[in-house]
Amino acid sequence: MFNKKIYLYILMLFLVSICAISTVSASENVSDTTAIDDAISEDVVTSFDEDLSAEVEDNAVSAQEDNNDVESQDVLAGQQDDVLSATPISYLNYKIDLNDNGYEISAKDGGTIYYYMEPCQTYALNAYNFYFALIQIDENGDLVPVFKSQTFSSSAGRTVGNYNYKFAANSVAPGLYLLAAYNDGLDTNLMDSTVLKAKGNAVISASDYNADYNSGQSTTVKVTDKNTGKPLKFFEVKAVFNDGTESVSKYFITDSAGQFSYVPPFNVGTCTVTYSSNLAQVSAAAVKRTMVINKAQTTTTASKVSAYQGYKVTLKATVKSQGKNVNEGTVTFKINGKTYNAAVKNGVATKKVKLSKVKSYKYTATFKGNNFVKSAASSTATIKKRSATKIYVKNQVCYRDSPKKFYVTVKTTSGKLVKSGKVKIIDAVKVNKKGKAKFYTGTDLNYIKQVGNTVYFKKTVSKTFKVKYIPASKAYKPSTAKVKITMKYRCSACGSTTSHSHPAMNMRFIVS
Repeated sequence: MFNKKIYLYILMLFLVSICAISTVSASENVSDTTAIDDAISEDVVTSFDEDLSAEVEDNAVSAQEDNNDVESQDVLAGQQDDVLSATPISYLNYKIDLNDNGYEISAKDGGTIYYYMEPCQTYALNAYNFYFALIQIDENGDLVPVFKSQTFSSSAGRTVGNYNYKFAANSVAPGLYLLAAYNDGLDTNLMDSTVLKAKGNAVISASDYNADYNSGQSTTVKVTDKNTGKPLKFFEVKAVFNDGTESVSKYFITDSAGQFSYVPPFNVGTCTVTYSSNLAQVSAAAVKRTMVINKAQTTTTASKVSAYQGYKVTLKATVKSQGKNVNEGTVTFKINGKTYNAAVKNGVATKKVKLSKVKSYKYTATFKGNNFVKSAASSTATIKKRSATKIYVKNQVCYRDSPKKFYVTVKTTSGKLVKSGKVKIIDAVKVNKKGKAKFYTGTDLNYIKQVGNTVYFKKTVSKTFKVKYIPASKAYKPSTAKVKITMKYRCSACGSTTSHSHPAMNMRFIVS
């Protein structure tokens, strides 16, 4: 689809980037009654070659597509003030001036255009080198040369004045073109440009459309020249879609084969589409076709799911259509006498539910969507029992200032060793009436006091600690146990466990 404002914008940028703006009106120099002294009788039309492609590509500017709400047939026709005007170049000190209001010819019979030229004097020659080109905009919005005339070379006989160029019969297909005159000297430059309308008749060919929603199936429309039967490339077609309540217009550009294809962007239903020419100078009988978009078949798959008792289980359904994920509609889950709904996103619907008993439940998943056929599936959701655990730990005896490592073992009640999770030893805490807690640290459990050089210790002290198993998997339950740790006094210097005086430390130890 193409917007005439964008068409205009591209062409304006295309010319402004090449030359400075300076309008010279051909209408001051050419009229219907002007005598043409030196009519070009041997102008030969040649097909566009690679050189012209490079020339235009160097001068072209890309533009983004905009809204397609305006017809393009008036873009170039009769609006020279808004369209194009190029400054005659100074490179060879000559100029060509085309009619600002554009030209109109018959595609079938050809036609003549009139232009004004001022050659320059170079070594007794009236110097000029130029050719004419026709340019269209393709389906991607790019400028594409489709026609190139012979190059007219300098000669002494051609002087300042009015000249003409004749397009041969059937040399130009019906359509709307940018007509440009290019200098063919050392550098290729745009000298002047205007619009050329090639009047004619076209034939639009299209078929009815019947496909499933989201199938990706396209429909193809072809446009040909009624006179020659050849495809009309880069031709704009207007398509009007009507579902009985609303009409929507869209615009398409044919490709180099004279056709375009598209996937109808509609939901399920029936509508008509009318194709017609969007160019005033090209007549084509409107073609009306019917489009039917059916609900697409779907496949719903329900997954086998499981969870441990006390936790929610996630029901899951996958919905596909023609190998692609469905991204609309709702899945209804039914399980244990209850119903739950979940939206389908990127082909998946999920719902978390809580089931209390340890067993397998059957559940169903039913998909419904506006553009898809209903489908259903069933599967099972299993609630598994969690394994109770037990902590095995022995009471420990240790000495002051001598760290001791001991092991804690966790098993299930059936005797299976648990190899994941962590064990935490919680220190005993006493809380007084004021809400403050006192923590006992292992290193000073048997210390009493120090008086002078005499330190008093308890010979033996015991404390019970709480051990807790924290599972890493929901398959296991947590558990707790107690461990009794007995701390004995032993001199860190000499190893004595009785009351003694230790000269080396100049301190007397008393064990009570």
